[in-house]
Amino acid sequence: MRRSNPLRSIHCRRLLRPYGLAMTLNNFLVALISLFFFTACSRYTAQDLQTGDLIFQDLDCGELCDAIEEVTEAQFHVKGPALSHVGIVIKQDGDTSLLEAYGGKVTLTPLKDVLARKQNNQPRIVRATALKGLPSDFGERLKAIEKEYLGVPYDDVFAWDNRRYYCSELVADIFNRIVGREYFAPAPMSFGANDSPAHEVWLKYFTAHGVPIPDGQIGISPLGIWLQATAHNETR
Repeated sequence: MRRSNPLRSIHCRRLLRPYGLAMTLNNFLVALISLFFFTACSRYTAQDLQTGDLIFQDLDCGELCDAIEEVTEAQFHVKGPALSHVGIVIKQDGDTSLLEAYGGKVTLTPLKDVLARKQNNQPRIVRATALKGLPSDFGERLKAIEKEYLGVPYDDVFAWDNRRYYCSELVADIFNRIVGREYFAPAPMSFGANDSPAHEVWLKYFTAHGVPIPDGQIGISPLGIWLQATAHNETR
């Protein structure tokens, strides 16, 4: 039996979940911009990916991934896309990998292993070439510094500037460093209303790590990266 190419299914079939009649103007604009920004990604294959592209995933890792997606959608007042992970594509010597904070540290993971993860939806791509304000040699600069990040421990407590990285923090740090400004800016984090199921998940998580919930401290989520990438394309 012929196996399908998993990258052929990276597409934008459901960028945003359907809104009700009470959709706000802000949500409508996000949906409209996202539609134009990402519609063409259905044609991309593994060979089309370039260094600097972003891959977003809706991982099926249980209640923690669900809690990430629930509280960040509430934070930005949008209804999707559901995103719990993001990494940066690196192409080197014919190999395609994802530079990511995953599995306890920053690693370069072969693309085939990234795509083999259990996911609720297909991965989504943001092309670096579609982002306004990146230097023309962004890919070369990225390759020049990538090894500095490999092996850095994963940031389990989501603290900003502690020389540890969670997935979206790594992406923001690298882009901000290369661009020379806050290209992906952090914002105060929210971990759900006190009586919400998501908040209970986070309370259990941070208690296990011996720290209070960092509500209101700055940080950035995969959805935050996605929405800012959308904004960076608005005037291109």
